[in-house]
Amino acid sequence: MFSIADLIDRAKAGGNIDSDYRLAKVIGITHSAVSNYRAGKSMPDARVLEQLCALSGDDLAVFAAQIQAERERTPEGKNMWLMVPLAYAGPLRLRFCQSVSLLL
Repeated sequence: MFSIADLIDRAKAGGNIDSDYRLAKVIGITHSAVSNYRAGKSMPDARVLEQLCALSGDDLAVFAAQIQAERERTPEGKNMWLMVPLAYAGPLRLRFCQSVSLLL
């Protein structure tokens, strides 16, 4: 699957940002929010996700669908969201599609 921690690291690299604290300041959130994303305690909202993807160069639609899949409570809902990237071209498509095929 995907990792928000990996997305955070790619956003830092893409924005030439040296720390989670600085990333938090750049995108207008608290350092504790970044820490919570890394630890899996919470997921970024749409505004934060958009900024992380803009910095990292990753496909926003792919990550948004993955986060929605994580939030789903039913297998049917989860599978529906996991199918979105299969029909959507983006830089993570191949890697993501390979991980989805293992889940289906």
